[in-house]
This record gives sequence, structure tokens and C-alpha cells, in this order.
Amino acid sequence: MQLIVSNNVGSDTLLFDDYIVILPNNVSPCAPLPTAAFTAPITQTCLDNCLSFTDQSTDNPTAWQWTFEGATPNTSSAQNPSNICYSQAGTYNVQLIVSNSVGSDTLLFDDYVTISNAQINVNNITLCQGDSLLLQGQYQNQAGTYYDTIYYATNCYNINQTNLNLQVCNNNLTCQLVFPNAFSPNNDGVNDTFMPETNCLINSYDLWIYNRWGEELFWTNNPTDAWNGIYKGIKQELGVYVYKVQYTTIENGILQTKNLKGNVSLIR
Repeated sequence: MQLIVSNNVGSDTLLFDDYIVILPNNVSPCAPLPTAAFTAPITQTCLDNCLSFTDQSTDNPTAWQWTFEGATPNTSSAQNPSNICYSQAGTYNVQLIVSNSVGSDTLLFDDYVTISNAQINVNNITLCQGDSLLLQGQYQNQAGTYYDTIYYATNCYNINQTNLNLQVCNNNLTCQLVFPNAFSPNNDGVNDTFMPETNCLINSYDLWIYNRWGEELFWTNNPTDAWNGIYKGIKQELGVYVYKVQYTTIENGILQTKNLKGNVSLIR
């Protein structure tokens, strides 16, 4: 911009270079600086799991620069990066820089991500006659090695497994009926009924269940029938109940009659 002034004596000139700046239509000279903010739905996980991050910055940022300590990839320019994976246990920082035409803002969270080193335990167990181990499966009546897998949750966000190698070490197992000492008929799919487990063929069978006053609540002659804790349509109260069983089976070619008595606790 230039200005020339004059009078009867003479004139003077004033020149301003770049005095007026014309901004694009989408840029305001009063736009605020952006404010960085972010979150992650999961910040604790196990090795080789991947995380996602969500931008929550305000005041219209137009660019994002993430830094993920210890991760692969360790940087990103996406607004909401995902598949940020960690292969070493530890705690790690996360930093976000957001910017627009006015300037930038930086947010650093120290130790924001925790990566745990989940362990998988393998147990070798030997069972002899008289020993027992309750698994979700059938009793074995032949010597040999049997395999099962137990899945369990840790403080990580995945499921681990324990492999059990079971060695049954006696070839001459006698016929046995094994009853649980408690059951919980609450329809959660675990120990909802009371019935025996057996490793043999039963010829005849009778099971009676009584309450503490000696009243018969249940009877069956089928070893696959189970009591669900109900008598005459009424759920029975918590407590200890008495059972009696008589059954016959063939051992070494001879018909054997056996009698058992015991207590079972009903819990909910």
C-alpha cells in the first residue's frame, strides 16, 4: 500500500509492503488453537494383542501425529488409529500432537498402555487307584494316558489354556460309583443336578434321597436320572441331605451287590 501527500511546498510518500493480507474463505484470523485429547477402549492386554485409539480433540484439528512407544507401528497420522500391536511386556507412553492452521497442541500419557506376559501352564498328573480328579468328561476304566484342556481367564483380555496329561496307572480298577458332595441347582449349567459318575456297567440300581427329617424326596432305579433339588414342584431349601444307593455289577465274572450312604449339600 502506498500513500502520497502534497501541499504548495512539496510532497511526501509512505509505502507499506504486505500491509493487507487476504485470507482464504475457510480460514478465520480468530480460529482457536486445537486441544489434544484421546482415549482407548482397552489399555491393558497381553502380548501380541493389538489396540485401537480414539481421537477426542477439540477446536477443529486438521492433522494428527501419534507416537506409540514400544508398538508396531510406532507412529500414525490417522485420526483414529487401530491395529497398534505390542510384542513385549511392559508399560508404554502414548503421545498425540494435533494441529490446524493456527497452531498445534501436544498430549502425552505416561505408562498409558500395560502389556502383560500371560503364562500357559502345563501340568502332568499321575492318578492311581483311589485317587480322583474331577474334569468335564467321563471316568476312564482302562489304563493309559488321557488328555484334556482347561481354559481360564487371567488379568489379560484373552483366554489361556492348561494342558493336562493324565496317566491312569492301575489296570485292575474295580467298579465304582462316585457321588459329588455338593450341587447347586441354579440353572447356571454347572453342577445343577445330583447324580453319580461311574466307570462300569451297572446291572441294577436304586437311589433314595432324604431330608433331615427322614422324608423321602427322590427315588430312581436309573443311574442316569438326576435329582434337581425339587420335591413336589417346590425348590428345596439350602442344607444337607442324605442319600442311600444299592447297586449290582459284575466284577471278575461274579455278580456283586454294593451299598453306599452319604451326605450331599444343596447350595444355590
